[in-house]
Amino acid sequence: MIIRILNEKGIDEFRKQLQEIRIGARQELNTDFLINKDFTTCFENDVEIEEMPFKNKQEIIEYLCEKIDLKNHKHLYYHRGLWTWLAAFYFKSLTSTKDGKRKVNEDAKYILMEPKNWRRYYRHLLASFARVYCELDVLAIPYLSYPISIWSDLHEQLFAYQRIATNRPLIEAANKLYWDNKNLKIKKGAGSSGSGTPRRFSAIVGQFELTFDLNAMNYNDILSLFPQQEFKKWESAA
Repeated sequence: MIIRILNEKGIDEFRKQLQEIRIGARQELNTDFLINKDFTTCFENDVEIEEMPFKNKQEIIEYLCEKIDLKNHKHLYYHRGLWTWLAAFYFKSLTSTKDGKRKVNEDAKYILMEPKNWRRYYRHLLASFARVYCELDVLAIPYLSYPISIWSDLHEQLFAYQRIATNRPLIEAANKLYWDNKNLKIKKGAGSSGSGTPRRFSAIVGQFELTFDLNAMNYNDILSLFPQQEFKKWESAA
């Protein structure tokens, strides 16, 4: 299908259908509105995309970033109509089913809310990951290793703060702590709320920002600031 852009009427239609699925008034999204000219307009280029079985977030994000050449068109980071249309097109991939019923999360996972307000923007299941991938490249891979529909506590704790999510030294430090590079997976326990977890990482970073220029430091220098007894165990944990 050729990519199109949802207008506000189209976004309202998508929102309405999301609610109908939640309450059981419909089983699946009726995607006819994605090509209806009352609900959509043309994208700036004719770009064709396909539905396919993506293995994880990395596959779908790399696919979309290449298709729309996002690294060279960063103004598209904030394109509400584009990312909302893409989320509707890939809705089945972005959701899961249980006992035959499709699970629909909050609207912000699918509808790009206030694109230049990070606290709302980061929750989108495509736009935020595409932006972080374009900004961080291979450093973003740990956060793209999850199934497409999953929103983990790791995402919540590190993506919620733009000062962390797009800061290369901080993400490199987080990767050192929470990414098992040998087995290519997130380390066991990284999604909990105990000592040394991403929740503590983000809280401590907030304190460091008051006295350190974290953008100017490398990841080793950043890690040396953390309470060693609490965080050292994560550097070797599998």
